[in-house]
Amino acid sequence: ENFNEKVENCSGEYLTNCTNCEYCFMGWEGSKNNERCFYLFSSEGNYFVVGSFYPTECYQGSSVSETSKSKFSVNLLRCQDMEYCLNCQNCESCFGCVGLNRQKFCIFNKQYGEEEYWQKLDELKCLLLDRGEYGDVLPGSFSTSHFLETGAQESLGVTEADAAPLGFPLFDR
Repeated sequence: ENFNEKVENCSGEYLTNCTNCEYCFMGWEGSKNNERCFYLFSSEGNYFVVGSFYPTECYQGSSVSETSKSKFSVNLLRCQDMEYCLNCQNCESCFGCVGLNRQKFCIFNKQYGEEEYWQKLDELKCLLLDRGEYGDVLPGSFSTSHFLETGAQESLGVTEADAAPLGFPLFDR
């Protein structure tokens, strides 16, 4: 049985009021033009984004709520133009940052002037591209949750044996 309701041109399950969503699951309220997303509310133009409210044009992220144009990031709130960032809120144009609030033009938590930021970011991305590392997702060691309490366990039924190959540490709950 298909559990979709009021959808147009969608594939997936548990979609409500969605348009043009491919391989998406659990999407609600005006979500449109998303692909391979899970558990999104009122989202648009995302690819492989999980557990987020109001994300726009995000790529490979989790919990990127009220965020636009983030890539390879986790736990962002009200941010834009972020890459490889973790646990940031109210930030803009940051790369490789952790735990920032109300910051702009930062690389590895160090703030730069706008012009210098774009120059250093270009150099860094070129280096990562040359080394074949740009585009890799954050490793499991960056997880802020116990592996068996994540969406992977809930949705895919992973076990402790699955944690090590993915780089997730196991620790007491």
